[in-house]
Amino acid sequence: MNHFETFEQYHQLCNQLDFGQYRGRFYQNSRLAVYDIVQSQIQYMSHKPQIGAVRSGTPLIENLVPMWMRQQTPVQYKPDSENMISWLKTLSKDTNFVIWASEHEITGEYLYSDQQIFEIHQYLSSQRIFSIQIIHPHRKIPYQEIFNHGYAVLIQSNGLFLPEESSVFFTEKLKAPSLIGPLQSLASTSPQLNPTDFKCLEIDETHLNLLSQFNYFNQFAGPVTTLKDRIVLSLTEVTGQRMIEELVFNQQIQPQHAFAISQLPTWVIDSISHWWPEIKNEKMGRHLLVISSQAFAQNSSLAQQILGLQKSISDVSKFKI
Repeated sequence: MNHFETFEQYHQLCNQLDFGQYRGRFYQNSRLAVYDIVQSQIQYMSHKPQIGAVRSGTPLIENLVPMWMRQQTPVQYKPDSENMISWLKTLSKDTNFVIWASEHEITGEYLYSDQQIFEIHQYLSSQRIFSIQIIHPHRKIPYQEIFNHGYAVLIQSNGLFLPEESSVFFTEKLKAPSLIGPLQSLASTSPQLNPTDFKCLEIDETHLNLLSQFNYFNQFAGPVTTLKDRIVLSLTEVTGQRMIEELVFNQQIQPQHAFAISQLPTWVIDSISHWWPEIKNEKMGRHLLVISSQAFAQNSSLAQQILGLQKSISDVSKFKI
């Protein structure tokens, strides 16, 4: 194998993600992207050994915690109850970077508003601390404004219903070379489009209205801003796993277009609680169901079918001896 050609192939692939103000790197998935950016930055800037981490909203950061413990990396974690900017101001000047997610991996909830995102990048750049944001590609926010702050780094998350490929964007301030980029299998791969060109298939309001009684976000006191590529339901009496099984069995949905916490083994749910504390509510986890906008696009009657199955399964449960 010609390793020089492999490196050149990766270099050319990444050149397609060069948008002038900011450049990019291509990865097979966001797990590799997060690992590569974090590890390369820790090694390259070893004179700034401390890092900051906000665990809320994503498993991608949680996957790195055991590695940081083995390496004895000094990590300062943001408390759930503390304001983000207030917490950032407590960080040492020896902090290398802060890694955080702007959307919830499962529910699609915006953890930070657009204005808060700009403020986070602005403050960290003023302190010469890299701000590594894990962002969903369908988040409608101008990347150009983010990269007005030179220490900003954006890692596009795969999310629940996206292809595996991931892209990372950064300015010339990030000088740490990639550790594993050229080592990936690059056959039949192509980088994501310019992030501003992403088209999000949004769920029609008709489906949202029909399923409003089971809308997960109705339990919140005020309105919650979320990604529009999914609907999150909190069913009654029916578990999310049971609903998916019925929908798939009746060929009303494809399994890759739905997700339920109740499908996961207990030990995985325990690990999720580190970055999503609310999942400790067992009832909420059992009845949570997330469905992609693709499913509703392929089956225009899906909302009515979910309502029908919810009622029929509930009725059967009531009459069980």
